[in-house]
Amino acid sequence: MKYSISDNEENFSGEYDSKEEAIAEGRRLYEDRAKFYVGRNRDPKPLSTGIYADDILEKAQESLEDEWCCEWSIFRPSEEQVADLQVELQKAMDAWFEGIDDVPHALQAKVD
Repeated sequence: MKYSISDNEENFSGEYDSKEEAIAEGRRLYEDRAKFYVGRNRDPKPLSTGIYADDILEKAQESLEDEWCCEWSIFRPSEEQVADLQVELQKAMDAWFEGIDDVPHALQAKVD
C-alpha cells in the first residue's frame, strides 16, 4: 500500500511506501501550515465504468430517427441483452486503452 499527502484533503501528491514516510515528507513540505492530510492510495476505476450500454443504444436510436425519420421499433433489447452489451463494451474499452498504451489514471487517496 502506498500513501500520498495533501494540504487540502482533495489534491494529493507523492507516493510514499509507508504512512510514516508520508508524514515526514508532509511535515517538511507543509511546515508553515497547521495541518496536512495523509491518504491511502487507491487504484482508480477504469474509464470503461463510465461507458453505459443504455446511452449507446439511445444514441443509436436517436441517430436512426434523425437520419432515416423512423422509429427504431424493431429491436427492443431485454435487460439481459443490455447487461451483456455493458460487459462487452467495458472489455472492449479496457482492451483498447491497453492497446494504445495510454491507460488513463489519476491519483486517488482516501484519508482515514
